[in-house]
Amino acid sequence: MQSQDPLAQLAPLRLPADPHWWPPAPGWWVLAILFLVAVLSGLYLLLRRHRRRRYRRTAVAQLENCYQSIAANEHLPYLNECNRLLKIVALRSFPQRDVAALSGQAWLDFLQQTNPKPDQQAFSKSLNTQLYAKNSAVKPAEIEHLHRSAKQWILRHRAAS
Repeated sequence: MQSQDPLAQLAPLRLPADPHWWPPAPGWWVLAILFLVAVLSGLYLLLRRHRRRRYRRTAVAQLENCYQSIAANEHLPYLNECNRLLKIVALRSFPQRDVAALSGQAWLDFLQQTNPKPDQQAFSKSLNTQLYAKNSAVKPAEIEHLHRSAKQWILRHRAAS
């Protein structure tokens, strides 16, 4: 016997399958490509900056080695090496015509002007006077201050654009 309700004779509704997550819509592809380009560009810029600053890391390592090898009351080799490294870094970062001939007070003024955090005593007269004075005693505190100042200048000087 058949039922009176014709809807009861219908088969149950079949729902469509859930949409898959792959392949994404075209907008997601564009967004993924833009993200990839941004990440690769950022990595390229970081690598380029890292390579451009290699001279700074090398100079600081040499400065640290020289500072560690200071013999008792033998500060002149350290002062000479510190001055030499500062000059090398300056020649690498600034036009040679502006830096090569500097010495004495003009050299200290240049270091002070290009120092990112100007400190009145960053490069005290110990660098200038002790380099050219014979048998003059340098206080260990002055050497330590000079070492910190030189290291800071090498790492953070404002290079010529």
